[in-house]
Amino acid sequence: MFHIAWVGGLTTWNEGYAEASEVAKVRHTVESIQISLMDSKIFETKRLQCDAKGERRAYYTKRLTQLIREYKNLTGETYRVPNCDEI
Repeated sequence: MFHIAWVGGLTTWNEGYAEASEVAKVRHTVESIQISLMDSKIFETKRLQCDAKGERRAYYTKRLTQLIREYKNLTGETYRVPNCDEI
């Protein structure tokens, strides 16, 4: 009988546990923040790449490729990187 009450949410001793809907909301919020941060990192790295020369430009190109790959893994979408004249 206790198990039925516990599963039905009729007990109060387990209030420290999150419900699945609460976990989903937190996960969505965290993913949104991660996407926003990735967007900012990609844009800033592209800006730095546009201004760089030589080895620094190669470094930023490599870093940009890594960030774009991370973005795709996170979102499942391809990030459209702006051209230098769009920044």
